[in-house]
This record gives sequence, C-alpha cells and structure tokens, in this order.
Amino acid sequence: MKLTKALAVASMVLTSAAANAEVFLQNWKLDADGAAGAGAAVVVSEFMDLIGASYIETSGTPYPNFTFKDAGAFRVAGLDGTSAAPSSAEITAIFTGTGTGTLGGAINFDTTSTFSMYSDTAFDFGGTNGTFGADNGTLIGSFKLVLGFGEVNATGIPNGQLTLKFLATDLLAGYFFDENGIDLSTKVADELLFGFVTTNASYTGNPTANVRSEIAGELFNDAFGAPANTNTPPGDFYVSNNGQYRWSVPEPGSLALIGAGLMGAFGIRRRRTAA
Repeated sequence: MKLTKALAVASMVLTSAAANAEVFLQNWKLDADGAAGAGAAVVVSEFMDLIGASYIETSGTPYPNFTFKDAGAFRVAGLDGTSAAPSSAEITAIFTGTGTGTLGGAINFDTTSTFSMYSDTAFDFGGTNGTFGADNGTLIGSFKLVLGFGEVNATGIPNGQLTLKFLATDLLAGYFFDENGIDLSTKVADELLFGFVTTNASYTGNPTANVRSEIAGELFNDAFGAPANTNTPPGDFYVSNNGQYRWSVPEPGSLALIGAGLMGAFGIRRRRTAA
C-alpha cells in the first residue's frame, strides 16, 4: 500500500475512534512555570500549538535514497489553535535526530532521536541565550522517539507534514496534569506518549543570523559536528515548522493514534501487506 493511501486509511481509523477519550488526553492542565499547581493551571482542551526552526543535512546512500541529521528548536505559540500561550513562562524544546528517506518519497526517523522540553521565564526564544533561547530554562520533560515519519518532494525539501511520537522518559512534577488534576509525572510508568505533528514544514531560503548561528552552528554542531551551513537543498537546508503537541496514554498492549491520524499509517500498511 502506498504511503498516501495508508495515511488516508489511518485518518478514517482515527475518525471512527475519536469518541474514545483514551486516544488523546483532553482538558488536561498546564502550569507553565510550575509554581501554581493544578488548581491554577491553564486548561488545554486538546493540544499546544508550536512553531520553530530546524537545520537538516543529508547524504546519499545512494541517490535517490539518503540519510539525514536533524536539529531543531521549538516553542509553544498558543493553545488549541485559538488561545494565547501562557504568560507565566515560555514552553520551549530542542530536538536532535537522524533517519533515512527517499527523494519524492517517505522520511523515517530513527528511534535514537530525542526531544527535551523546558520552562523558560526569560521569554528569549529566538535569541542567543543557551541555544536559541530554547534550552536555557528548567528542563521539565525528556522524551525518546517511538515512531517518526513524513514525506519530501523530489528536491529533498520538506513541505508538508512530519509526525513524531515520543515516549516520556522523565517529567518534572508540577507542570502537566490530567483533567482530574493528577500530575502527569506520576504516569510516566504508564507509557505516557507525546505526539509532535508539524502541519507545515517548509524550506526557509533566508534564515536569520540567529537561526544560522544557534540552530546550525551550535545545536547541530554539538550533536553531529560542524555543519555545511550552505542552505543548498537537498544537501543541507533550513526548515520552518508549525504544528501541534498532544498527550496520550495508550490502552495496554496498543499504540494510540497520535496527531492527525498519521500514527496508524505504518501499522495499517504492514497489516495490509501481511494479508
């Protein structure tokens, strides 16, 4: 089954399962600075909106197949697509990962990819403190990748959706709560999942000086070594991202669908192939 068809089937599966409150955490609570507790936390109906920037380098294995290295920084820009981000602290994050792909086809992220989230009262995302102002706050969550995929066009430039599902390995108490006020840090052992979906990952032809120096020159360099930093796709390029973060606790023995119905795509494809 082709990827696009698998994604469409996955979306239908999610639609039929949308009534199941266990698919996503709903009406969960966020205390951005960790000071007030669940009682004064902001209620999030479903998701946090994110924006950010990434730097990616590829190498042929051979053409049109490639491997890639990816480093990015992100911040929460709002809640549920309609509400402003919390004013007490900025929720930021950094991502470093590797993977494989095919020009004009699919991207697959390695499960060695990691994601770290911070609470930053300095509100300096996009600056030069820490790395891009994204990792100089309080570390409130550490995650490892379970599944990640997307697509690229024939030039090697992402322009669409990327979907990543992480398993929470550590959460700091006092920041995230379920709808009943239970701290999510106590649910890490329950295989708490964190979905990261970019609804638009677009090539950036003219990245700012801070994006070049902080994302490529520092974050990417620390993770993978000196970058080419020429911004010449498909060899290396910058990407602007926007999308969503979601939480889910899967039923025992199952993988919850996370994001826009994309998480089930590969499982569905495997089942169809086996059949």
